[in-house]
Amino acid sequence: MPTKGFEDYLEAIHLLGGRNVKTGEVAKHLEVNPASVSEMFPKLAAEGYVIYEKYRGVNLTDKGRKVGSHMTCRHNTLAEFLQIIGVGAEVAEKEACALEHSLSKDTAAKLSAFVESIKKLP
Repeated sequence: MPTKGFEDYLEAIHLLGGRNVKTGEVAKHLEVNPASVSEMFPKLAAEGYVIYEKYRGVNLTDKGRKVGSHMTCRHNTLAEFLQIIGVGAEVAEKEACALEHSLSKDTAAKLSAFVESIKKLP
């Protein structure tokens, strides 16, 4: 199971297209120092989440794409839910970032089903 840090990076890489994603793009997205991203890319590669070519960026592997996509879905569901209950969009985004890592699989599935049912209401 990937760490919270890995999940954040994989989600960011996924959101940035998953292919030929550069250090600077990830640093800007996550609001971190580019040196931190440069340290993380080889770690992600060692775990099989990305293919990393120094000075060229990263490409998600199937394993990395699965985690990145999963985290993006969790984040979006949480942000939508928080907005449904009246939390402002900016706060909902920040809270979703914090909460997306701590939900159980079962809770995430139920929350997703709830949000989808609310969206279908007239």
